[in-house]
Amino acid sequence: KRSKVLLALKQRDKVNALKYLKDFSEEYKNDDWFSGELAIIYASRGEFKSALDSLDNKVSRKNPELLKMIANLKVLNGENAIVVQKLCSDSIFVLMESIKKYLEINETKKASVLIQKNWIKFQCLEIVEIFMKFKVKNLSDSLRRYKFIIKSIKKITPISDESKLSLAYSAYCAEVWGESQKYLDLINLEKWDLRVFDLYKLIAEKSSKISVPINENKILSKPRWFCENCNYRYDKWKFVCEECNSVNKINWPKVIIQTKASQQKLLQNPFRHFPQMERKN
Repeated sequence: KRSKVLLALKQRDKVNALKYLKDFSEEYKNDDWFSGELAIIYASRGEFKSALDSLDNKVSRKNPELLKMIANLKVLNGENAIVVQKLCSDSIFVLMESIKKYLEINETKKASVLIQKNWIKFQCLEIVEIFMKFKVKNLSDSLRRYKFIIKSIKKITPISDESKLSLAYSAYCAEVWGESQKYLDLINLEKWDLRVFDLYKLIAEKSSKISVPINENKILSKPRWFCENCNYRYDKWKFVCEECNSVNKINWPKVIIQTKASQQKLLQNPFRHFPQMERKN
């Protein structure tokens, strides 16, 4: 049965592929493959409701890729992102929409808790940009959000360059120029990308005490979302790749997929990323 579908897809005969998948997904209800492929065809055509209907309550909750697709489709179909995020925490899109939803109802602390729980997995400046800018009321609100970001990011992770940049950005939004500079200076000059350089220029414009360091290294391009199928790059997340029409394949380059084994290792040795101290006799 699968070969029949695959042959139709290979021949780009989506009419017959769709017909086969509709029939086989009903005939083989315990086989996630048919429902998943059916959802992909619908989604590639922009028919998100039909795509969700072909998956919801029909696929195994043990299939993480399909579960993430269901979560994305639910939010794209207008369901509450906060509720959906509890169903699946592996979608960065659902996470960002959940943060917006919390900020809309003035639940800033709950939004920050989401960042804290998921930062080690996603590490994406755009998450912090949303938190710091979406529905912000005034400078006092920005300062409050900045304090939440400090607790959310510094508390639970080794300070990666993406974390340093995100802390610097949140400090910039709160108009704490010196703090922003402090975090940027923690990033090795060799690893500067355009986002770091541009942010340093912004804080230098705001404070006469700050100047952009001379960096003789080549400034790296900023990281962009990419399609894992064709490697096409995007400035923003998309559900369907505009280049190859792949569905649910656009990822952030810094996402860390944690297995249960890696999570257990983290709990057993939470300080493993810190440099070892030399003992002096």
